[in-house]
Amino acid sequence: ITQENIFVLPLVTLPTGTFTLKAFITNPNGSADQNTSNDTSSISVSVSIPAALPFSEGFESVTFLPAGWSQFTNGGNSFRWSRTTSSSFSGAASVKFDNYNNNEPGKFSDLRTPLLNATASDSINLSFRMAAALFDLQTSDTLEIWVSTDCGAAFKRVWRKYGTDL
Repeated sequence: ITQENIFVLPLVTLPTGTFTLKAFITNPNGSADQNTSNDTSSISVSVSIPAALPFSEGFESVTFLPAGWSQFTNGGNSFRWSRTTSSSFSGAASVKFDNYNNNEPGKFSDLRTPLLNATASDSINLSFRMAAALFDLQTSDTLEIWVSTDCGAAFKRVWRKYGTDL
């Protein structure tokens, strides 16, 4: 029998950053827990202040990721975005994803900007420069831009290039 209980936690003010919320039970039904392997749950919580527009990032700082940025991958540890000084449009650096030398078909790696406060804007434009090299004609590497209007609860794809069009 599964029973769901809802607990309302007291209001807590956190500074910006990433935190782990961990919930666990002790003495279920007033007696010792017979299976302690299933009584704990954790979730990562990020707190940030939205950045104002206009927003620009040139990846010039040697600290990567820039403040407020994040990345997520379902690939291996090396399947990630990184800062490079081997190419740039202006300045000395840029960001890259080396899928040419690190091919993991079916995997993805997200690079996310900080939250942006666009409440005073009637439209938003995104501009970027890119370079790509095909691994072979059968591999369809893809670059997509996704946007969220609800602080990351859901995303909508607004741009996509793949294969030889990339």
